[in-house]
Amino acid sequence: MKDAGLLIGIALTIVLVAALLSVQESVPLEPYKPNISPGSTIHTQNTILSWEFKGDSRTTVELGLSGIFKIGEKGQLILDISGTAPISCTVYEVYFGDSPNPPLYEIVRCQREIVIRGLERGHTYFWQVIAITEAGQRYSGPLWWFHVD
Repeated sequence: MKDAGLLIGIALTIVLVAALLSVQESVPLEPYKPNISPGSTIHTQNTILSWEFKGDSRTTVELGLSGIFKIGEKGQLILDISGTAPISCTVYEVYFGDSPNPPLYEIVRCQREIVIRGLERGHTYFWQVIAITEAGQRYSGPLWWFHVD
């Protein structure tokens, strides 16, 4: 009976690892989905710019599968969550300005938004986000823009 429990535990671990690897390989790694659609017009002089980065699924909480599963006294598979997973954060360089080649505006860590104040009516603003993972990999998002009315 112990052998059967051990085999089931190993099989479940293999399935979990395979599922995690397949999800990670299908993830596009660049900032995407800005909260202000490219080319839109906003009607305020202060705004929040936010974005998504699917690369965070790899870097925000990296569990490291070794040691996370244990075999209990009766051969059962036990998920050990007694320790906390190391938390690593993606760093974002946010480029923002009124030219199509915006300068570096702000660097943020562990968050995917910034506050912009003092926008001028009648201006078009451009922005781009570059994600930098803890491993030092850089992923450039597209150039986004909006107009202030």
